[in-house]
Amino acid sequence: MQYFIADFLNPNTQLSIIDGQGEIIDQQTVRIEPTEYVNQLAEYIIELSHEKPLIS
Repeated sequence: MQYFIADFLNPNTQLSIIDGQGEIIDQQTVRIEPTEYVNQLAEYIIELSHEKPLIS
């Protein structure tokens, strides 16, 4: 199982994919507009998840 973490660091957000043992699989820092935060966050998480094979 993998977990997605979004750490808001104004004005950037650090996205992480973490495995069941707490190891970082992938990480990306993005800048998201506050007015579209939820929609853009979802899009960035989907993009990041497609960059790595997440089946374990």
